Amino acid sequence: MFKSIGTFQMKEKWNDEFYIFECGYEDVQPREPYQYEPIDYYLIHYITKGEGLFFIEDEVHHLKEKEGFIIPPSYEK
Repeated sequence: MFKSIGTFQMKEKWNDEFYIFECGYEDVQPREPYQYEPIDYYLIHYITKGEGLFFIEDEVHHLKEKEGFIIPPSYEK
């Protein structure tokens, strides 16, 4: 479906409860596992085509088309 990477960012914040900060797509190719850096927002991934593995703590999840996952914020105290 996608042959590249693309994103867009919202220029304005519609309200304080919920808004989209960034939206994008990526034609992901097989690669080594990726470690996310701490973020202060929710990150939602949805798979439109293909499959892959999602590692969290000691669990491995095999995800495929029409599945996804959410990475919650990592607020440091």
